[in-house]
Amino acid sequence: MKASVASERPNSFDENGGKIRIIPAEVKGYFRRRRDGVQGFLVLFFLILPWTKINGMQSLQIDIVSRKFIFFGVQFLSHDAPL
Repeated sequence: MKASVASERPNSFDENGGKIRIIPAEVKGYFRRRRDGVQGFLVLFFLILPWTKINGMQSLQIDIVSRKFIFFGVQFLSHDAPL
């Protein structure tokens, strides 16, 4: 049996070889608004975090050269990674 020509072409092309455009629908609703609000808050939080200090140290500092990491006032060295 010979397969039909339509099944041999990719689904993203029409019969003439033109590309079929797929335009996603706009997402609306309660959870989308909540997600956008949380996303905005987290972006601001992580932009402000390096300039705040806890116990005299930055709240977030990742120093790869010195292998020193500070998260919310607690200092970790590179050999503390399993902790």
